[in-house]
Amino acid sequence: MTREEQKEKVRNEMRSRLAALEPGFCARASAEICRRLSASPFWANARSVLFYSALPSEPNLSTLALQALEEGKKCVFPKVQGPNLELYPVAALCDLKRGAYGILEPEDAGAEKVSCVDLALVPGLAFDRRGFRLGRGKGYYDRLLPGLGGAAAGCCFDLQRVDRLPVLGHDARLDGLATELGVELFAGG
Repeated sequence: MTREEQKEKVRNEMRSRLAALEPGFCARASAEICRRLSASPFWANARSVLFYSALPSEPNLSTLALQALEEGKKCVFPKVQGPNLELYPVAALCDLKRGAYGILEPEDAGAEKVSCVDLALVPGLAFDRRGFRLGRGKGYYDRLLPGLGGAAAGCCFDLQRVDRLPVLGHDARLDGLATELGVELFAGG
């Protein structure tokens, strides 16, 4: 089995796990992830934070984004532009509009693009103990993360953790991982 086939097998397994979650779990676990992230060194050291607009099966960080705005941090969200993500600051969460894949994105009209952030919070389907993530297969974050400059932390539910993911040369490594059980820093992160 090729690594791409192995990745697809893990994606399918994670989709099944997430589909089996009890109602209310995502909201409770998301609140705990936000609480733990806001108490982490990642958060304390960040003046600018890249968020994502959560799909129904992903940790929803909107509470943390609101906190970032209240604390005067620069809140940044990605927008799909062809094969890449472009980053734009957001002054209020109501500024996000449905975009590619039905995901809430910033409008870029007149906004200056952001090229680096202190902290990138990244979604995914699976994360391993070495700091690698498995996304949905389009490679957006693998292309984005190497040039951002700051720390990158994955955000997931603990059931999405695996010991070891199949990795290819272009897969970006994260500095840490936040789940409802805690925030872990990876070696070197």
